[in-house]
Amino acid sequence: MTIILVRENYVALRHLNQMVEECYPGSTIVAFFSAEKAIEMIKKNGKQIDLCFTEVVMHGSSGFRIVEELRRRNRRAKTVLIAQDKDYALEALRVGVNDYLIEPLTIESIHHVQISCR
Repeated sequence: MTIILVRENYVALRHLNQMVEECYPGSTIVAFFSAEKAIEMIKKNGKQIDLCFTEVVMHGSSGFRIVEELRRRNRRAKTVLIAQDKDYALEALRVGVNDYLIEPLTIESIHHVQISCR
């Protein structure tokens, strides 16, 4: 399984990476600090991506843009948006995300994604 993670904060990205490694052992995890770098990877390798975790609000872009780009290239990829609150939940449904997590993230919330995205 190939999983991409997109968070602008290093500590938050590292924490997410650790939880995803625990819930998805043996997966290839590619982490990005920038939405633009993630979108570049999606454009080149979108068909190989199985799961994407991205925060909603980022400087110069958004998690919605990442989800939409991934959906163009791989309709089967599962997508998860991460937000501070539920303000973006309706928009998340509109773009077809598989799950919506509200911070703080926990191992239980990541494990729930594993179950819901099967």
